[in-house]
Amino acid sequence: MNKILFYLSMFTFFLSSCSILKSKYCKNLESQNLKLQKTNKALKDANTTLLKRDSAIDPKKIEKAAQYDQLAINCTDAFIVRDSLLKERQAWADRQKKILADSVNAFMVLGELSLKNEALEIKTKSLRYKLDTCLERVAVYRGYLFKEQKPNSVLEVAKEKVPKESKKKSNPQKKVTSENAHLLEWTNHAAAIVHEKNFKAVLSNPYLVSALFYSEEFKKKLRRVGHADNTSRQAIKKILGQLPADFSQDFFKLFPATFSTDSFRIKEQAPLEKLDFGKGKNHPDAVDLFAAPGTVIFSISDGVVVLSEESWSRVDSESTSSLRGGNTIMIYSPQQSRLYRYAHLAKIEVKTGDMVEIGDSLGTVGNSGANATKPGHGGHLHLDINQVAVMATGEVKINYLSREAITKLLEATR
Repeated sequence: MNKILFYLSMFTFFLSSCSILKSKYCKNLESQNLKLQKTNKALKDANTTLLKRDSAIDPKKIEKAAQYDQLAINCTDAFIVRDSLLKERQAWADRQKKILADSVNAFMVLGELSLKNEALEIKTKSLRYKLDTCLERVAVYRGYLFKEQKPNSVLEVAKEKVPKESKKKSNPQKKVTSENAHLLEWTNHAAAIVHEKNFKAVLSNPYLVSALFYSEEFKKKLRRVGHADNTSRQAIKKILGQLPADFSQDFFKLFPATFSTDSFRIKEQAPLEKLDFGKGKNHPDAVDLFAAPGTVIFSISDGVVVLSEESWSRVDSESTSSLRGGNTIMIYSPQQSRLYRYAHLAKIEVKTGDMVEIGDSLGTVGNSGANATKPGHGGHLHLDINQVAVMATGEVKINYLSREAITKLLEATR
């Protein structure tokens, strides 16, 4: 019985709980319904407002708005096309730059190839020149060794007015070929120096030095028929014929830098302690200063020894570059623009390329050379002074000082 009462009380509690929950749920539904009704009313009001606004809008304005929208779309498309074209133009510009760079590289390669080609042509000409020189020497020595009576054309060209110093009939062909070989050797050596523009090497060739420093008057004499009456003068004459004007201009222009002569002074003194001009007046372009053999000769000024020869021999006409001058010294002073030539020396104390100062001992008085060994010629110093002038056009003019001018200059140094 108690159990039944328990169950009934539990059932009654359940029913009361359900009724409470039902009342709460119904209240929630009613509140949500009210909210939906309010929202529906607001939507109806909004729809009414929109209908009123739409009825108030002009259809033309709507059409214009549509047109504006279409224009905006078209402009957007145009901007897209423009951006595409700009990108394409930039691509073409980059390609053009690359093509230009490739063209520049191509031109640089062509330039390098052109320079290499010119260098090869120069080397080819040099090799041809050396080959021709060798062929000339072979021809000369072939005539010498085999004593050919009929020389070839090369020998005929080289055999330019060889002097007949001896009337012996023993073997004249041997003498001719020997002199030709001597002439060819020095002229080819000079041609190589000129071709390479090796100004320092000029001093290694006494005939080239003579061709550069001798006066215009002497050079004119050499060009006359019969004046080149010995091998030395023939060599100088041949070198003069091959010497380009620009080489002489550059040689004198660059002489101070080539031989570092900045410290040279502009000052002169007498070459001998006592000056004896003698009584003769046989040199219009030089002076003979007479003194006892062995008298010391001093440098007239600072300068570079461009030629120094002490190998003169009575029996060898080719022992020095000047048959008549014998043992000779030539000193050039770029500050004075003067060449001093001392000839007929007995002993020489300086060598080619030396830098000398005013008053330095050069050697001693003698009577070497064909001219000084003639009867009646005692010991004396033969002195030439040539004045070098570079014209405004760059042309080099070398003129000798007259005997009177040299005499006046030396007397002023006493």
